Amino acid sequence: MPWELSYDPETCIVTCRFSGHATANDFKEGTLKMVSFRKQHGTYLVLVDNSELEATVSTVDIYEMPRFYDEINLI
Repeated sequence: MPWELSYDPETCIVTCRFSGHATANDFKEGTLKMVSFRKQHGTYLVLVDNSELEATVSTVDIYEMPRFYDEINLI
């Protein structure tokens, strides 16, 4: 799993950290888990940290992400 989730109760922020090699499916899986995780904690505040990410995502995958977000009612 190239991502991890954490919650800071002091700031009410969910942090999603991606690291290592990640594919489009990893991003989708991480997004779904993050949405569920933030709902559990009752917050809309999310920080996505990609500072240690080595993405292996194609341009087509990137352009398809908004459609995926729309399908899961994220946007």
